[in-house]
Amino acid sequence: MLDAITKEPFEFLNIFLEDEKEVEWFYYDLLGNRSSIYSGTSLLNHIEIEIVISWCKDNTVLRYRRIAQLITPYERRENEYFWTPLAIHILESVEDQIFILEEYYDLLWPRSWSGSLAMIMEPRVKLIEELCKCYSEDIRKWAFEKTSVMLRRIDENRLWEERRNRTEERFE
Repeated sequence: MLDAITKEPFEFLNIFLEDEKEVEWFYYDLLGNRSSIYSGTSLLNHIEIEIVISWCKDNTVLRYRRIAQLITPYERRENEYFWTPLAIHILESVEDQIFILEEYYDLLWPRSWSGSLAMIMEPRVKLIEELCKCYSEDIRKWAFEKTSVMLRRIDENRLWEERRNRTEERFE
């Protein structure tokens, strides 16, 4: 699959993400950032950004939305997270930026994990906090609210994990 994406990216995008049809649920698993096949990174992140941008120009509203739902909008270097150049480009190229941000926010939360979810999510908060410092007032407001929600969910998860660990210790 990765060969098809890198050798014939336009054909791949046209076949799998046709404008007329709804994206099938299994494409999200196969192509999306929740795919375990490629270490949690979307297959679409392997296409050169210029090619994705060029492909999206034929139907910007629909195609940018589709790509935003399927890419991995962040990358991890050491223990820090950064928005990918494609994620930033999409955000800055659409009118409905909040829709795109909601997609990105959803993609920050893993569908499965091992260890502490709170510890996994803590470094990702920085991605949302960054949005508070720039962009429009609407995006700053959205980012401030999502940061609060995210921090609250992390705290709730941490408490649940602590209770679970104490319960497990009692049974050992």
